[in-house]
Parts: sequence; structure tokens; C-alpha cells
Amino acid sequence: DSGVHFVAIDLFCVVYANDVCSKIVNGVSQLIRAMVPFTKKAIQWMGDCFKNVNIVVKAGGFELKLELNQANFDPVEGIKDILIGLEKVAKKQNKRVVIFIDEFQDLLRADHADRIQATIRSVAQVAEYLCFIFSGSSRYMLKKIFDDRNQPLYMLCEQIRLERISVEEFKK
Repeated sequence: DSGVHFVAIDLFCVVYANDVCSKIVNGVSQLIRAMVPFTKKAIQWMGDCFKNVNIVVKAGGFELKLELNQANFDPVEGIKDILIGLEKVAKKQNKRVVIFIDEFQDLLRADHADRIQATIRSVAQVAEYLCFIFSGSSRYMLKKIFDDRNQPLYMLCEQIRLERISVEEFKK
């Protein structure tokens, strides 16, 4: 075991913060199932890692649930809670975690986009065990997110720009 766990989260066509939150919760659930051995003791200490998350036991594994439909539920706070909880679990397990978020530029169209970005930044800046990789198909929108000084994620990341594959290389 390399000690590194990863999950891919696709934000294609997200419109609502609840959808973003739900996708992140599902991804973190996958990571938890892969990282944490299923024991009664693990269930107990994981409860201390997550503030507002229900830990559900399903078929010999864990699943994390947030009450997304509650009237007073704030999906941005839910995202923060789940990412901070994942950092705590990863630290306790001494495991590195990579969260790959594809079509990240679609977040710009979602409600509360600035708050979601700010939340991701606040976690990414202090995380020791979490690493984020942001990817997308719209170079223009990704530049807006990471190169515009008015955006919450301005200058957060090292950027790797992939150029278009030539027709000749693509055919090969």
C-alpha cells in the first residue's frame, strides 16, 4: 500500500451548492471505505472527526450522510465539515489523500460559488494530508478561477497547462 488514496469527483453541470456538497460527500465516503478498516472502534473515533455528518453502516462498510434536505442546512458548511473531517481521518490513519475534481470550472455557475471556493481554499491551505487536483475543459473559466485576483482560489495552485494534442499524435 503506497499510503495514498484518491477519488475523482465530477462537477459537470452542477448548478446548486447542494449538488456540489452531495458529490463531495459521496467521494469522501469512497475514500473512507478504502482507508479505514471496518471496526466498532473505527466507528467511534470517526464520529469525533465529523461534526455534522452521520456515519451509516452499510453491508460491512461505512457511508457518510449529510442531511441535505433540512431547511436550515448550509451546503457550504457541509463541504467544510466533510473536508475537515477527511483531513482528521487521513491524519489518524497516516494516509495521503488526493481529491481530483474534474470539470471544476462548472462551479462558477453554481449558487454560492465564491463561498464554496473560499471553503475549499481554507481547507487546502492548512491540510497536511489532503491534496487537491482541479481539472476542467474550459481553459478560459479555469483561468478566471485561478488567475483572477478577485476570486477566492487566486494563486492557490501550481498550474499545469496541457496543450491541444496534434492530429498526428492523436491518430497514433
